[in-house]
Amino acid sequence: MLPAEVTIVLILLLIVILLCVFIVSWKLSSLIVTPNVVDPRLCYEDEMIKGKLKKEEYENKLNREDFLFPTSRGYNLSCTFIPRDESIKDSNKPDKVIILVHGYTSCKFGSVKYLDIFRSLGFHCLIYDHRNHGDSGKAPTTMGYYEAYDLEELCGWVRDRFHNNVMIGTHGESMGAATVMLHVSLFPSLSFVIEDCGYSSLTEQLTHNMKQQYHLPKFPFLYIASLLSKLRGGIFFHQVEPKNNLKAAAAVPMLFLHGEADSFVPFSMVNDVYKNKPGVKTMNTYPGAGHAESFWSAQQQYTTDVTQFLMENNII
Repeated sequence: MLPAEVTIVLILLLIVILLCVFIVSWKLSSLIVTPNVVDPRLCYEDEMIKGKLKKEEYENKLNREDFLFPTSRGYNLSCTFIPRDESIKDSNKPDKVIILVHGYTSCKFGSVKYLDIFRSLGFHCLIYDHRNHGDSGKAPTTMGYYEAYDLEELCGWVRDRFHNNVMIGTHGESMGAATVMLHVSLFPSLSFVIEDCGYSSLTEQLTHNMKQQYHLPKFPFLYIASLLSKLRGGIFFHQVEPKNNLKAAAAVPMLFLHGEADSFVPFSMVNDVYKNKPGVKTMNTYPGAGHAESFWSAQQQYTTDVTQFLMENNII
């Protein structure tokens, strides 16, 4: 039998270890539920400084409509609708709308770089801030889970504005890519989906990030953080599994894009989601491109790949 003093020391040591594990797990869950998002004003300036947003064109030449969209969950989404380029005539097909979905901690201005591609092909464009991002209302971030339901409500707004035979496509980047993949499995009534550098599994993504950035093991931190995420934000990490959800998306053509030098969302994940998607699908990858940099690393090729995909599937 251990002396009382030793027993007390061991108990205190165990308490300290458990407390440390809880604190680390709490902080990990906070990265998911309440991430430090970029201020939209700073996001706008950063995109402009990097040449990804042309201020004069965006503010004065796009005839954009800024509005707040009230969701059924009690918060507003900050949205901007940009009508198609009127010089592009496309009278033989219904109206086409692309909804562009930004990534983790970013905002709708991160989607502006894609406007030229789609407007030049006759698309109206809708960009917006995720819940808990940009100027949208506060609600726990769920890494695509509830964001997919927000996206469906915006699809409803598009259908109400145009008509039932409007062609709606989605394009998502990073967390936005996970969102569009989860959305298409729940609401497979889209004309097409483009995912760019989305994670195949939130659990696998966080395991990778924990090892790469913090040198932490999966057990016990990820499991406790997942429970905390459920208590704080409404989801367990294993509920965000785009690679599994895509099995229900056979009816919708999908384009999978990924930078081959992506170290944040591992390049291998594009193979996981691609192989699990039945039906019509295309994959293009970009040598040397880091996370969410495929477009900027190969603008002409990226534009060609998107255009060819849309032509092959009779969208344009």
